[in-house]
Amino acid sequence: MQLVATVLAALSSFCLLANAIPIDNGVKGYPHVTCGPHSVTVDVDTERPLNGRIYVKGEVHRQECVRTFTGRPEPWAVENSGGYGQPAPPQEWGGEKVGIELKFGDCNMRRQRTLHPRGVEYTFTMVVSFHPLFLTKVDRAYRVRCFYMEAVKTVNAAIDVSMLTTHQLNEQFPMPTCTYHLRRGLDGPPIRFAKVGDKVTHVWQCDKVAGWVFGMLVHSCFVDDGAGNKVQLIDNKGCGVDRHLVPQVNYDNLLITAHAETHVFKYADKQHLFFSCTV
Repeated sequence: MQLVATVLAALSSFCLLANAIPIDNGVKGYPHVTCGPHSVTVDVDTERPLNGRIYVKGEVHRQECVRTFTGRPEPWAVENSGGYGQPAPPQEWGGEKVGIELKFGDCNMRRQRTLHPRGVEYTFTMVVSFHPLFLTKVDRAYRVRCFYMEAVKTVNAAIDVSMLTTHQLNEQFPMPTCTYHLRRGLDGPPIRFAKVGDKVTHVWQCDKVAGWVFGMLVHSCFVDDGAGNKVQLIDNKGCGVDRHLVPQVNYDNLLITAHAETHVFKYADKQHLFFSCTV
């Protein structure tokens, strides 16, 4: 009986010592957020291969909202849906570079339209856990916010997570690049010289990436003789002021290309015309 008690006491002391060993891993720097046309991607660098999970807070019960990684076999790794004490089958190799991608609207991702500044934001809280079942002191939580602006280049990410350290993540979607040309037909070559009465096409065009997020509106167009004499051709709502000079502006289905068919006109005793528009 004395021998059994001694063995149990030794085992108990060993378990207490083993439980005191911390998880030797952590997040390096800050996660990188990519705000894409259809989804939000967060990439995380860890000090060692990740043996744990990345998931959306409040959605850990949904398989599509959790990514489980197995960096190396551990005696405490157990199957989440099976019996305790059974080794967890490898889900995905957890290297030092891991991450998660969420499509818009998945995993209870919040979508909100704002007025100041004007745009749409998508937010969710992501947890990086270094244990397959429990939260530990080395785990981190991040509140991710992707903002798609309509007119201002501003993207903010805010973090408000209790019990865990929060960090701010900033990212922005690139603004489009647009051009304005006078052409002989919609797909014709650009022109720099013409005669009064020649048929020309005003063409405004933005890059194709802009079509996934932005829509183009041509407005506030003026013609200038180079000496300070300006006449408005299109008002601030995108409507033609004088249909004899510039009629209605036509747009394609993606709202990234617009054109207007006109005939060449000029100021009296002036040889140059300068056109300017706001897109």
